Amino acid sequence: MIHCRRSLFGFIATAAILASLSTIPARADNYSTGFESPQYTAGIALVGQNGWLEYGSAINSVETFNVYAGSQAVFVDGSGTGQSGPYYPDAPPDAGPLIDLSAELYIASSSSQSEWQFAATGPSLVGYIGGVDLIPDTSTQDSIHLITGAGVDVGLLTLNTWNNFNFLFNMTTQTYSFSLNGVLIDSGLAFCGSNGGCTGATISTYGDSFFDVFGAGGNDSGYMDNFSVSDVSGVPEPGSILLLSSVAMLLGGGLLRRRARS
Repeated sequence: MIHCRRSLFGFIATAAILASLSTIPARADNYSTGFESPQYTAGIALVGQNGWLEYGSAINSVETFNVYAGSQAVFVDGSGTGQSGPYYPDAPPDAGPLIDLSAELYIASSSSQSEWQFAATGPSLVGYIGGVDLIPDTSTQDSIHLITGAGVDVGLLTLNTWNNFNFLFNMTTQTYSFSLNGVLIDSGLAFCGSNGGCTGATISTYGDSFFDVFGAGGNDSGYMDNFSVSDVSGVPEPGSILLLSSVAMLLGGGLLRRRARS
């Protein structure tokens, strides 16, 4: 009788844990792309394809000659003047509170380099959340400048190679973290707030993700692949999922052993 009760308890506990795993909230808003065919057509501008818009007038296109994965990526010409580049509007705007932004970026070296930027704003490009400025340092490196109240320089970026840029924006605390190539570089960074001097104004919803250039008549170029923006609110850490799965397996194994003994 005792063995039966223990077996029943193990079964109920296992079922409860498995049920909790099955009801983990899914990402409420998730957009990712490798800019592949047939969703994207190579040889023409990215802007106008699948909801992408443009700030300014930089020449941009879906291309096949420099890719991180697959057969297509995005090219942005840095030879123009002024700030310009493609951006993806999150419609409707997302309150999160946790928004993850990621992309593979490649900045090519040149004899006349421009400043590049990968960042996020509020809806309709109003209200600056945060991101990075990539500022020419040497012929083979850019300085990585995190866009926040006082601004933070966190090292150098190697040119002529693909690098993964990842941000986790917390719309509740109005702070974000930055990781480069899977390594956490900095966290607790305050949202910039304004589109000008980072006054710290509150931005309640996530609006736009953009990759642009501050062209100064240079002859350089930038590339983007594997872009994603996701609402990860309520998604547990991978370690938490592994722990719950392990407990469930142990309870399930105990149930089978008890049945074998009985």
